[in-house]
Amino acid sequence: MSGRDVLWGTVRGQGRRVSVAAVLGCVHQFGEAMTPVLIGVVIDQAVAGRDGGRLVLWLGVLAVVYVCLSWSFRLGALAGERAAEEAGH
Repeated sequence: MSGRDVLWGTVRGQGRRVSVAAVLGCVHQFGEAMTPVLIGVVIDQAVAGRDGGRLVLWLGVLAVVYVCLSWSFRLGALAGERAAEEAGH
């Protein structure tokens, strides 16, 4: 049995958790990449236009994005750790 076979068997045995961790990791990275774009939109839409109502709206959107970033990382890391622990036993 090669190292590749052991790794493949481990991932296959924990496929659901590994998949959840991978998807949530991708969501987190996408959010990280889009944060500067969103900040640019906030500046263009609310700050440059001097519209206080739009600023509050866009800051709320930005807060939701940060909550999603935080939770996707936390839950993805948790799923990955659980997969590693289950595979180790």
